[in-house]
Amino acid sequence: MDFSVVRSSGGLVPPASVTPSGILQLSVMDKLAVLRCYVRTLHVFRHGPGAAQVIREALAKALVPYYPLAGRLKESSHGELQIACSGEGVWFVEATADCSLDVVNDLEDVLSIPYDKLLPDRPLQSQGEDPFLLMQVTQFACDGFVIGLTFCHTICDGMGAAQFLHAMGELARGIDHLTAAPVWHRDFLPPSSQDNQACPTELGAGRPPAAAPPIMPSYLLEHANIDISLEQINELKQKFHESTAKTCSTFEIIAASLWKNRTEKAILDSLDQDREVNYGWGPPLHIVPIQGSAIIPGGILSSLPFPKKEIRLITWCVENSHLHPFFNKWQN
Repeated sequence: MDFSVVRSSGGLVPPASVTPSGILQLSVMDKLAVLRCYVRTLHVFRHGPGAAQVIREALAKALVPYYPLAGRLKESSHGELQIACSGEGVWFVEATADCSLDVVNDLEDVLSIPYDKLLPDRPLQSQGEDPFLLMQVTQFACDGFVIGLTFCHTICDGMGAAQFLHAMGELARGIDHLTAAPVWHRDFLPPSSQDNQACPTELGAGRPPAAAPPIMPSYLLEHANIDISLEQINELKQKFHESTAKTCSTFEIIAASLWKNRTEKAILDSLDQDREVNYGWGPPLHIVPIQGSAIIPGGILSSLPFPKKEIRLITWCVENSHLHPFFNKWQN
């Protein structure tokens, strides 16, 4: 798969109006070095002429209630990560592609996508910490478009990012009162008693910096797409019900099967919410998660491009030598 993309402009998008300033504390989980990474996804839309301008304006409006996203990471005097609500904004890039989405089969072949063309480059002039969110809107010749997102995992997980995108969609459609208002409850995961105490200088001198990366293993996990029919899902659910007299969601049965097959090394009940992000031209055809790590196993449940109704499991959890046995287990 090959096509040309021209990036025409890029810059910081600040909140549309004045937002609170100050420092917000992160939870003990958010401070983990392994989560200080960026998660990348592509969102494919069949139609949307002039999408970049509409999305840019909605982005600025959404950053008002979601103002922490417009800030930056900083370290406290004790070396703890915090959010500085500076209102600097997020990075936004406009681009155009020289082909229609039909030519690239709606980017369905995820292993052949030239991700670097559809994801935003980091701003060259940035100093210190990068923005929490980088976004590129690429308009295709057919009036379809692709949103390439790079989200900092420290400030939000997948559900948090989805909530923000839903808010953008509502604002783009002229809805002034958001369905879900953002909250900041990082105190639900309280720090340990040691973290609650100021660390004396003589003891703190030997502490590693908050951003120090952990020592990672050397293996290399392989990307795999597994398309699962509704009949297979219902069969798995039925087997589970027969053996336990309990019911389970689609997400639970796929997650359980994934880790069961991985462990042997041969190794959300509904996905409707994922399809509700609508900037005024309807939901996306599909969403393409991009592998973020070759050493941290992961699995993402998504749907096949509309109108197909099957489920797609996107995972990286085994090395190349285990990939074929892993696929065989899924077939059985």
